[in-house]
Amino acid sequence: MPQFVVLASPDGNILNQKLKIHDGDTLGSSPNNSIYLPGSSILPKHLKISISGKLVQLIALDPKAEIFVNSEALSKASLSHADFVKIGDYELMFEEDTQESIPQETIDENVKSRIESRVKYYETVKHVLDSFKGEERSQKRLVTLYKISNIISGILDLEHLLKSLLEVILEEFSADRAIVSLYDHAKGKFIPACALSTRGELINPKISATIVQEVCSTKESLLCENIMDDVRFKAQESVISHNIMSAMCVPLIRKGEVLGIIQVDSKKRGKFSKMDLELLTQVAMQAAIVIENARFYTAKQRFNQNLLSLSEATQCISSYLRFDLIVQDTAKYAALIFQSSKTYLFLKENDRIKLVASTGIEIEKMQEIPAPTSIIEVAEKNSLLLISRQEQIPQDLELWMGNKTSFVAVPITTNTSESILKQKTMGVLCIVNRPNAEPYSIEDQELLKILAGYTAIALSNSNFYEEIKRKEQEIAQWNQELEKRVLERTEQLENMQSKLVQTEKMAAVGLLAAGVSHEFNNIIASMYGFAQIAARNEKYREKLVTVVIEQSKRACEITEGLLSFSKQKGDTAEFLDVHEIIDSVISLIFTALENEGIEVLKQYGSIPKTMMAGAKIQQVFMNIIINARHAIEKNGIITIKTFLSEDQKYIHVAIYDNGTGIKEENISKVFEPFYTTKGSFGGGTLPGTGIGLSLCYNIVKQHNGEITVSSKWGEGSCFTVILPVTQEIPKNMQPKEFLKTTENIVAIKKYPGRKILVVEDTDSIREMLVHILQERDVDVKAVNNGADGIDLCKKQIFDYIFLDIRMPGEKDGFAVFDEIKRLEPETKIILITGRAEDATLMKYVGFANGYLRKPFDIEDIELVLSNDAKNQRKKR
Repeated sequence: MPQFVVLASPDGNILNQKLKIHDGDTLGSSPNNSIYLPGSSILPKHLKISISGKLVQLIALDPKAEIFVNSEALSKASLSHADFVKIGDYELMFEEDTQESIPQETIDENVKSRIESRVKYYETVKHVLDSFKGEERSQKRLVTLYKISNIISGILDLEHLLKSLLEVILEEFSADRAIVSLYDHAKGKFIPACALSTRGELINPKISATIVQEVCSTKESLLCENIMDDVRFKAQESVISHNIMSAMCVPLIRKGEVLGIIQVDSKKRGKFSKMDLELLTQVAMQAAIVIENARFYTAKQRFNQNLLSLSEATQCISSYLRFDLIVQDTAKYAALIFQSSKTYLFLKENDRIKLVASTGIEIEKMQEIPAPTSIIEVAEKNSLLLISRQEQIPQDLELWMGNKTSFVAVPITTNTSESILKQKTMGVLCIVNRPNAEPYSIEDQELLKILAGYTAIALSNSNFYEEIKRKEQEIAQWNQELEKRVLERTEQLENMQSKLVQTEKMAAVGLLAAGVSHEFNNIIASMYGFAQIAARNEKYREKLVTVVIEQSKRACEITEGLLSFSKQKGDTAEFLDVHEIIDSVISLIFTALENEGIEVLKQYGSIPKTMMAGAKIQQVFMNIIINARHAIEKNGIITIKTFLSEDQKYIHVAIYDNGTGIKEENISKVFEPFYTTKGSFGGGTLPGTGIGLSLCYNIVKQHNGEITVSSKWGEGSCFTVILPVTQEIPKNMQPKEFLKTTENIVAIKKYPGRKILVVEDTDSIREMLVHILQERDVDVKAVNNGADGIDLCKKQIFDYIFLDIRMPGEKDGFAVFDEIKRLEPETKIILITGRAEDATLMKYVGFANGYLRKPFDIEDIELVLSNDAKNQRKKR
C-alpha cells in the first residue's frame, strides 16, 4: 500500500511516522480530513489524493494551497517512488507498494565473494529507516539528507549543482574523492561531469570501468571495503594511481533510466559502511531528481535562447535580397544558434548539389569534393537526417563531420505555385556539433527546419528580385531601342512634314505670283515715272525721293511676307495682331482673287494681340482662303469675321465662302491627312495634296487652339480658327528676339577714330554703307569678297566689321565670321543679309554684335553704332 514517511514536522511529534494513503483521501489542518496535519501553514482542506492503479496524484483543493514535489510548485502532481513532497511546514517522502527483497542466495556467488556489501537501490524507505540504530544516528542521517536537499534543491545550473553536491558528500563521508559521471548519449558511455578531492577539483579523473558497468547493469549500489584485494580492480590504472582502498558507487536513476553514477572512494581500507552506502543511496535519490530538473531547465533555457537567436536570424535573412548575404548569414547564424563547430549550406545548381557557404572550414577545399550521398538523399527525398551517436555516422559523412558525434541535415524547401502541398527542394542546411557537446535533439532539428524555411523564402525572393532586375534591364534596353526608333521615326516624320508643308506652300506659288508681280509692277511704275519727270524738271526731285522711299517700304513688306510664308522654320513666337496677319495674306493673293471676281469682306471685331508663331498662323489663313477660292470657282464672296468669346479668353476667326460646300459624309474627313477632292489624290483638276487642312489642324492644336468646320452642300462652308488670348509661348517654340527700338535720330552723330571694315559683294550697297559711315567721321575700308576681308583683318584691327552673309567665292559670310573671331575675338561683327531666316543664320545672329536685314534704314546703322548693341535684332 502507498504511504508517506514524515521526514520533518513543526513539532517533531510525528517524525518518521508512516501515513497510509487511499484513493479519495483528503489532507488538511482540519480534523475532519482523512490525513490530519495540524498547523497554520496548511489549509483546512488542502489537497485530495487520487489513486488509479499505480498512478498516485495529489490535487490541490484551493487556489492558495501550495504543493511542492521535488522542489517544484504544482497544483496537480503525479508521484513516483521516493519523491519528496513539501506541504506547508511538513516534509514527506512518498513510497510505492513495498516490494519483496531478492533472496541473498539468488545473487551470483562470484559477485558475492568480491563485493562485501551490496544494497538494492530501491529498498523501501522502511528498510532505510529501520537500519538506523538509535535516535541519534537516525537524526544524523536525516540532517545530512536535509542539508543536501536544501543545498541542491534550488540550484538549476548543472555544473554548480554537481560541484555543490560533491562538496557536501566529501564533507559528510570524509572521502578522499567524489565523482559524478553522467551518461553521454552521443558517445554511448558515462563521462565524468564533475570530480572533487580533498585537494580541490580533479581534471580528467580516472574511474573504474568495471565498477561503473556493474552498477549500471544491476542498477544497484555497490560497496567495496577493500578494493586492492579484489581481483577485478587490482590491475586498474585508476585504482593503482590513486591508491584507492575502499569505494562506494551508487546509480542516479530517474523513471527507470540510469542518468549517471556517484562514486566515492578513500585511501583507507574499510572507510565506508553499509550505513554510509544506504545514506549515499538516499542522497542519489534526491540528486537524480534535481539533476533531471537542472538538465531540463538547461535544455529549456538553451531552447528559449535559440528561439530568440532564431527570431533575430530570420528577421535579418528575410530582409536580404542579395544571394551572397543570404547564404553567408544563414551559415553564420546556424553556427551561432546551435553552437556548431561546422555548418554547411548546399544548393541545387543545374541538377547538382553544390556547397555555397560554410563555417569552420575552408570552403574552397570542400567545394572540390562532391556532396556526400547522405546529403543528396536529403535533397532528393525531402527528408530529415539526425545523427546523435557516433555509431550512427554513415561512412560518406566521416570527412564532413571529422571527429564530431552529432549531425543534423534539413532540406531547404519552398512551396511551388502549383500546390501548397507540393514542395520544391532548393538545397540542404547542415550543422555539426562541437567536441564534448550535447548531441543534437529533435528540438534542434525543428529549429533548424525553421531557419531553413526562412532561408528558402529569402532565396526565392532573391531569385525573384534578380529576375525583376533582369526584366527591368531588358525593358530598359527595349525602351532605349524604342526611344531611338521613335526619335528616328519622329525626325523622319518631322522632315516629311516640313517637306509636305513646303510642298503645300509651293502649291500656292502660282496663285501668289500674279499678285506679287502686279504689286511690284505698280511699285516700279511709280518710281520709274517720277524718275523720268525729275530728270526733266529738278523741282520734282524731292517728290521722287519721297516716292522711292514709300515704294521701297512697300516692296519690303511684300518680300518679308513672301519670306515669312515660304521659309520652312517658323517656330518662333511673338505678340502679334491677328488682323495684321490676315491682311498680309489678303495682300499677297488679292490680285488673284480680284481677277476671278471674288470679293473679300472683312468684319473685324475688337480683339487683343496674342502670343503665336506668325508664319504658321499665316499659313493657316492662307490655306483656308485658297480652299475657299477653289470652292467658289467664279464670282463669289469670302467673308472674314473676327470676335472674342464671351469669357474674353479666345479669339475667333470665322472665314465664310458661298462656294459649293462639303458633302455631309465628308465633313468628318476634311482634317485627315491626304484627304482631298483635288489633284491626283482627289480625282480633280485643281492642284492639291490633301495635307493643307491637316497641317492647319496640327498648327492650331500646337497653339492650344481649335479649328472647326460647318458646311452645307451647294451653299458654302465656314472654317473657324479659335486661338487663346495668352502671353505664354506655345510648346516647342522660342521667343522671337528684337533690337531695342529708339526714337528716329535726326542729327548725324560722329564717331571719329573708329575703324570699320565693310565686306559686301553688291557694289551699290557697299558704296552706300561707305558713304553713310564716312558721313560719321569713321575710318572705313571696303572689300567685295570674304578672302580680301580676312587678309585686311590679319594686317590691322577693326572696331566693327559690317559682314554680308551671302557672297560668291569659297568663303561665305559664315566662314569669314569664324575666321575673324579666331583672329581677333574682341572685334564687333554686324551681320547683313536679305536671305530668309533659318536655323544657321539665327545661330550666328546670336553670336554677332548686330543684325541688319536688307533693305535697312540709315537709322538702323546709327542704332547699332550708338547702342553698341550685342546679340540683338531689329524688329521689322
